[in-house]
Amino acid sequence: MSIDRRVLAGLLGLTLAVAACGGSTSSPAASEAPAATEAPAATEAPAATEAPAATEAPAATEASGDGGNGPLNDLASRLPEKVGDTVFERTGFDGSQFGLYGAMAGLSDEDFNGVLKEHGKTLADVNFAIATATGDQSAGFIYAIQVEGLSTDQVMSAFGFDPSDLTESTIAGKKVYTSGTAAFGVTAYAKDDTLYLILFASPEVTKGIVEQLP
Repeated sequence: MSIDRRVLAGLLGLTLAVAACGGSTSSPAASEAPAATEAPAATEAPAATEAPAATEAPAATEASGDGGNGPLNDLASRLPEKVGDTVFERTGFDGSQFGLYGAMAGLSDEDFNGVLKEHGKTLADVNFAIATATGDQSAGFIYAIQVEGLSTDQVMSAFGFDPSDLTESTIAGKKVYTSGTAAFGVTAYAKDDTLYLILFASPEVTKGIVEQLP
């Protein structure tokens, strides 16, 4: 049995939902600095003292996966930034955002929560990241999914992926599992505690992605 197409469609929808929301989990925009209060009108004597210049509000810090020291940003930074001429925009998330973006994409986290509960985990133990090809979505999408304390086999099970149902092969010296076709398929690669999923990418792009993964 191949991977349920609803899962693939849901993951694609999740990516598009992320893109629709700006492609990153930016912190709420920084409030504009209050307008500088004008100094009281100067009387002729003594000379008016100029009001201090307004301090600029600090720029909003993006919570994307392209920087920072947290495990979430670290996860996103493992995804390729460029494969050939294709540039990927990488975005990091924590488990609390899975339900939000999943619901927007028609993905329920109900089943995922069931597996987490089975292993004594919650969405607080989940990190995930998505890399989206900029300007060319036909180049595919990349996911990295990590559940602290769970093996990649358990994570695959949580997403309904059974290695025995998939085709095992080797790309760039790394064992991968594939299902479907490049037009509508997935390549799964597990390393340490992280499951990487490559969706809808051509064989050439898939090879370039796998070569750059840990």
